[in-house]
Amino acid sequence: MKRISELPNIGDKLKERLAAVGIEDAETLIKMGSKVAFSKLYFYEGDTCFNCLCSLEGAIQGVRWHSLKSDVKLDLKQYYHSII
Repeated sequence: MKRISELPNIGDKLKERLAAVGIEDAETLIKMGSKVAFSKLYFYEGDTCFNCLCSLEGAIQGVRWHSLKSDVKLDLKQYYHSII
């Protein structure tokens, strides 16, 4: 099982935040998807930002979040605005 910290965009701080909502390994994050994982963080913390959502999606795709395709970022932005 791949450690969550081995994924791009997942540093120590985000790793701790994810663990607080029950996401402790890469497999769980990948199966859950970025939107569900983000929602868990958002409703737990109350102030989770859009860049965090992009970081989670980038981690799942195996790329730095800056490298996400524009259509993916647009979809994530629409999702973000639908829950905040």
